[in-house]
Amino acid sequence: MTLIALMSVGVISLVVWLIILFLSVTDGIEKTWLQKLTSLNAPLRITPTQNYYSSYYYLSDSISSGSHYTARSLKEKLSGPSDPHDPHIDEAIPTYWPQPERSPDGSLRDPVKIAASLLSDLKKEQADLAFQDFEMSGAMLKLQLVRPAAGGGETYSFLTQASYLASFSDQSPFVKELISPPSMKDLNHLFFLCQYAPENQTGELGYNLSSFQKKSQDLLAQVDIKKLKTPSTWHVPFSLLPENTPVPATAVMKGNEIARFVVGSASKGTLKRVGPQLFWNNQEVFSFLPIYSSQEVVLQAQLVKSSITAAKKLEDLRFQVKGALQGIPLEGTIPWKEVEIAQADIKTTFNQTPMSQPFWVHGVNQKLVLPVFSSKERGILLSKQFQDNGIRIGDRGWLSYPAATAGALQEQRLPVFVSGFYDPGVLAIGNKCILAPANIVHLINTTSQVEHFDRTLSAGFAVWFKDIKKAPAIAKKLQDRLKEAGIDPYWKITTYKDYDFAKDLLQQFQSDRYLFTLIGLVILLVACSNVISFLVILVNDKKQEIGILQALGATRKSIAFIFGGLGAALGVISSLVGVGAAMLTLKNLDKLVQFLSFLQGHDAFNAVFYGSSLPHELSFQALLFVLIITPLLSLLAGLIPAWKACRLSPSAILRSE
Repeated sequence: MTLIALMSVGVISLVVWLIILFLSVTDGIEKTWLQKLTSLNAPLRITPTQNYYSSYYYLSDSISSGSHYTARSLKEKLSGPSDPHDPHIDEAIPTYWPQPERSPDGSLRDPVKIAASLLSDLKKEQADLAFQDFEMSGAMLKLQLVRPAAGGGETYSFLTQASYLASFSDQSPFVKELISPPSMKDLNHLFFLCQYAPENQTGELGYNLSSFQKKSQDLLAQVDIKKLKTPSTWHVPFSLLPENTPVPATAVMKGNEIARFVVGSASKGTLKRVGPQLFWNNQEVFSFLPIYSSQEVVLQAQLVKSSITAAKKLEDLRFQVKGALQGIPLEGTIPWKEVEIAQADIKTTFNQTPMSQPFWVHGVNQKLVLPVFSSKERGILLSKQFQDNGIRIGDRGWLSYPAATAGALQEQRLPVFVSGFYDPGVLAIGNKCILAPANIVHLINTTSQVEHFDRTLSAGFAVWFKDIKKAPAIAKKLQDRLKEAGIDPYWKITTYKDYDFAKDLLQQFQSDRYLFTLIGLVILLVACSNVISFLVILVNDKKQEIGILQALGATRKSIAFIFGGLGAALGVISSLVGVGAAMLTLKNLDKLVQFLSFLQGHDAFNAVFYGSSLPHELSFQALLFVLIITPLLSLLAGLIPAWKACRLSPSAILRSE
């Protein structure tokens, strides 16, 4: 009987464990995805309607010298005059245009400034609220990839991709969480590129001393190199060998002469350095014979400051290093040759604008800044898929788009460089979306002859706040204030649940959650049916005791309560065991995923969809679900045997016994 009870508890506990684990992970994935979605695109957007684009307020830009006869962005409208049209200079307003809406004082009603003022007032009421204008466009991205060649020198290749452009939201308090810090591969690539600079109007690369010194010194001002890594066949400098210490090594012969030594391989002798002399098995050999390592070596490194100002190439920079090769101490000074940065401290935040701008996106007084190489080249952010495919910070290129000129339609190019990577989440267009400076996006929108978006969706205000569940309430409050100000026909308020590019995925998440919960309920119902079998057997086994209790005055209700309560108790115990097992599993989920990946020979979960790691947090909704449903189902399952126990006749039971 005890074994059957343990089996019932074990089966229900296993189902509870699976339900909590699955619902917690899926709930965590959904929250992570929503966080990425709203950090980048904001939980609430205010976009101009068609009424805005057909109003005098918008159309007047096209005939006004004050706006350079082009449509102004929302940012430009906020900082410029509401009505740029000068009747003394500009052409007359067409009669078929709508009449301008004016305030009681006769001034032009400015829907952009009024909307921004309402958002500012709302920000005073809700401290965590932030807003910023945004704009979207499209262009062709082309990057020139310069990489070191295996035998020295460099190789050139190009990457081309049609891309969406979105203005970089430097006011967002959450977008910095999506940006990846510069990796060691990025740093090594940036130092490699220091030796190359555009030398002419065509943008061809070549060596330039002043450019190298400026770039390398700027980089070293923002990077503190801690460790260097050597290749597996590193040429060990003679000066690093310890004095008067035998070093196990192997001599590689060429004919009857020694060609080189390999340290760390199967030892066939010993090397010893004595001052400027080198001894092999106690016999002096030429000290200029090359010595190689048989494996990678990680060295503690400190840059020699005096080598910075005089350096004309990377090899002129020197490091004081300390490390070990298979227990053999190595210490001394080496040039930056055949080594890579393995660890470094990188400055990504500053209290004030730095004298030399970093090459990567950085923070200045809680505001993110895209760096600028020169007055022409500006930094852009690419999705992290580019980084996974070998693109590095510092890669240069341009954004091209067709624009009308005096003669014909011509390709225009805007020079850019990669200044970082961000996580776009699982959006379909995420990997093709580039975050660029707002002025570049607006320039392409105003001069390009191709419309990439519906203009009612290509610009607006993005509104961020911490608790995205408040989005509907904030949207309603803002809608009421727009209506009160009389500008609601010009604006449309959209929450993240109604974004065209995310709505389908959100609905799918919700459908999947309901489906998985229903499946879990069915499985839990089947598992709890074991309680029926156990209690039926228990009733048959305890007939005599039931008869005695009834003979002593126990009511049928009390008998039913005993067996029904026993079923509920089994449910509670199973729930607690399953919850404990789920919490333990979630705590060690990374190890479980690593084990599954080892068995499959590849990542068990794609990082694009599931992130770099699965969520570890226990879902409160899942916990509440099992703690209520499991005892309830167990109680219901116990009612059937309880009803059978109530139907037993005490006289018949006692006579049969």
